[in-house]
Amino acid sequence: MVGKNAMKLLVAGCSFSDYCQVKKPYGEILASKLNVEYIHEGAGSGSNWRIWGKVIKYILDGTITPDDLILIQYTERTRNEFCSVLKRDNIHFGPSSFEMVAITDRFNNDYSVLRYKLDSATWQNTPEEKLFFSQYEKYFVVPEFAEEQFKVHNLMFQSMLARFKMRVIFIRSRRNPFMTDDEFLPEFLPYVFKDPIYKIEPYNLAPDDFGHMSQEGHEVFADWLYAHINNTNILKNKL
Repeated sequence: MVGKNAMKLLVAGCSFSDYCQVKKPYGEILASKLNVEYIHEGAGSGSNWRIWGKVIKYILDGTITPDDLILIQYTERTRNEFCSVLKRDNIHFGPSSFEMVAITDRFNNDYSVLRYKLDSATWQNTPEEKLFFSQYEKYFVVPEFAEEQFKVHNLMFQSMLARFKMRVIFIRSRRNPFMTDDEFLPEFLPYVFKDPIYKIEPYNLAPDDFGHMSQEGHEVFADWLYAHINNTNILKNKL
């Protein structure tokens, strides 16, 4: 590759890692600092199920290899995704909310993959999907069960990453569900990134929005990650 390293940077997460009222998220900024190709999989209302599926697909089809770097930003554990056979357009949040952040994916070009989070029934654009999401949230979301599912699938996911000898940084941000050391395999624990809580508040997207960052926040976050990458020598180490 002319002008760039052959390495790729894949960032997978929710709207915290997406273009949420910013021109460049931290992943794109970080890729520029590293002079590498960037693969963006931050998604508004995205779930951990989406993260696992996207990352695994990239590994299995050879898009991402052990020579690349993956950043995982986990999100709320009750989030989910569902495939809908109903005909619909991919819709976006309006400019008063998460401007230009798509909230659906496509499956086989025929179906919509809907993203569930709290109150997501309110922005579905068919009566059937609105009803399904409202019923699902009312009767079938059990946080303790979602926590148990996360623990199992997170262990399986990390075991696969270790099997394929992938270089991975897990992000433990105070803005998202905070993981404990025992939720990481020993291979990945030295590279886990934990942001400094006393420094993050000035970079909120809005005074009452703790879950997203301003453009300045994304730039600072990219700086912290760049320093973390250099300090841990993850790009020189093989799993």
